Amino acid sequence: MPFPWALIFATLISLSFQLEASDQFFQSKGSWVPISEKEGIKVFKMELSNSPLLALKARGTIKASIESLLYIFRDVKGSLEWAPRLEKRKILKNISESEAIVYEVRKLPWPCQRRDLILHNKLHFDKSKKALVLVTKSLTNYPHDPKPEDMVRAHLSHSAVTMKPINDKETDVEVTIHVDPRGQIPSWIVNLIQKNWPYRFIKGMETRSFSITPILGPELLNFASLAKPN
Repeated sequence: MPFPWALIFATLISLSFQLEASDQFFQSKGSWVPISEKEGIKVFKMELSNSPLLALKARGTIKASIESLLYIFRDVKGSLEWAPRLEKRKILKNISESEAIVYEVRKLPWPCQRRDLILHNKLHFDKSKKALVLVTKSLTNYPHDPKPEDMVRAHLSHSAVTMKPINDKETDVEVTIHVDPRGQIPSWIVNLIQKNWPYRFIKGMETRSFSITPILGPELLNFASLAKPN
C-alpha cells in the first residue's frame, strides 16, 4: 500500500522468518494484472473472491538507501511530509525500536469523512529473499483506542513493504495492500481513489530520502546489514 504511508517497525528478527506470500494471503479470482507504469514503478491490481475492493501491488527500484527507508518509516513526525493522504500519526505503544502500535488519520476526497486506523507494524528479515519486510495490519478492540466521533474506522487487512537493497544508494521496493475505508462509499469509487496510492507511496519514500540524513539505533543498523548484498 500501500494506505499503504510512513510506518513504525516491529520486532527485529535476525533468524529466518517465513512470511506468508501476498499471493497466498489474498483469496484471488485470478492473478495480478498490470494497470500502469510510471518512472519505473509498475502498479498491479487483483480481483478478490472475498471482497469487492481490489488488492493492489506496486514495485520498482528507487534511489534510496536501505538505511534511509528504515529511518523514514520510523520518523513519525516526518511521515506527514510525504505519505499520501496522511493527516495525523501518533504512537500509542512504542514496544521497541522496531515495533509499535500507531494511530493514523487519513484524508479522503471531499465530501468523504476522514478515516482513522489503529495499526500494528512489524518488521521481519526474510532470509530466503534476503529482504526486509514490513507487515502492517489493523487492530480491533485496542484498549487505548482514541475513538473520535467524527471519524469512520477503516480496516487494513494486509499491507507488506518488501525492501531489498541493490547497493548503497538504490533499493528494490514492492508494496502490496488491501484496505477497506468502510462507510457508504461505493466500491468502484474506492477502487478508483486507491489505484494511484501505491505509486505515490513509493515515489514519496524516494523523494523524502533526498532530504534526510538517516540516524538509526543498533537494532535497525543490524537489520540493514542483514539485507545488504555481500
